[in-house]
Amino acid sequence: MPDPRLGGKVLAAAFLFILLASCFQQPQDAGVLIQVGRTTVTVGEFESRFTLSQLGGDPDDMADMQARQRAREEFLAHAVEQALVLEHARIQGIALEPAAVDQALAGFFRGYPQEELDRFFAEGGVNRAAWRRDFEDRLLVQEVIRKEVLSKVDVSGEAVKDALRSMESYDPFAPPAEQEARWEAARRLLIRKKAQAAYTLWLAGLKKRYPVVIHRELLP
Repeated sequence: MPDPRLGGKVLAAAFLFILLASCFQQPQDAGVLIQVGRTTVTVGEFESRFTLSQLGGDPDDMADMQARQRAREEFLAHAVEQALVLEHARIQGIALEPAAVDQALAGFFRGYPQEELDRFFAEGGVNRAAWRRDFEDRLLVQEVIRKEVLSKVDVSGEAVKDALRSMESYDPFAPPAEQEARWEAARRLLIRKKAQAAYTLWLAGLKKRYPVVIHRELLP
């Protein structure tokens, strides 16, 4: 969500928040679409979150049935990944401290007076408990990935040197500030690639450990 200041409470920002909130009304359809152990995602939850994910997208893509179906399949894969991570967190006893969630929420809503938030939630007919639960789930997924994957990823100085030497723009006689900037850019690139590979391997392990059931027939 944007982080508007009090002077920037424009109608567009308010409308976007109402759309976001309305996507977390209590789902009418309680049919379970995804099940990983005790972790489940209902059809209603999936459809609400998918709708939210498409806000601000290209209208032409939304009108293109094939593009929309591809987007749904990609989002379904994402939902399965999240369910796997949440089930792993449950089994391992990984949880967030309430204070950490409250702090994240405060940052998320920074710039919005409490009375406006209350009105937006009321006008959107939002189920606050469902909205907060989804917010906590996303925070928890980030924390689990940080703890079990990202914190273990590092690259050696020699690897960074090799990466720099392989670049066409490599110049050993560049000014120190420029060399330092290129070093950091190369290091970040290597870490990102290594993290993606580590995450893919870690996720494959979760899929072997926790069976996934998807009821595609429930999707419209």
